[in-house]
Amino acid sequence: MSAVAALTAHSQHPASRQVREFVGRPVIHTIDRFSEQVGQGLQGWVHQMHVQIGSAGYTGARGEEKPGASVVHVNINGDHAGYYLLEHAYRKGIPEMLEALQQHFGLTLLSGDQPGEAGNLRKMMGPDATLLFRQQAHDKLDRIVQLQEKGEKY
Repeated sequence: MSAVAALTAHSQHPASRQVREFVGRPVIHTIDRFSEQVGQGLQGWVHQMHVQIGSAGYTGARGEEKPGASVVHVNINGDHAGYYLLEHAYRKGIPEMLEALQQHFGLTLLSGDQPGEAGNLRKMMGPDATLLFRQQAHDKLDRIVQLQEKGEKY
């Protein structure tokens, strides 16, 4: 777990922060060849071990998405070492706020995450909301520009 803690300490992604909270502070701080692929995962060498953390596709794990949760896989030296199941929790008042907003505005969600929460978000945001998952930063910017060109304000 110290290798996982060390790797996640170098990422600001919410899933990395959740895993880091669970595994604790890293004892090891030296990581070689760290890289992070937005929306996929991160990897690096920790004490001569190649560690990958992220989606099943990124780590080479055989896994399926779990509704209502995110699955963060861990691969060490090419072997699937396990996964963390992160349940989604929304801040108090979010469903009520979204319900109020949809009465006056068209809602769009632009997320880099997997669509595992689509059902819950659809319930909160309403049937007319646009939900877009697995979006890279440039996808989000392009979508905002498109909406602005149509005269919509977000």
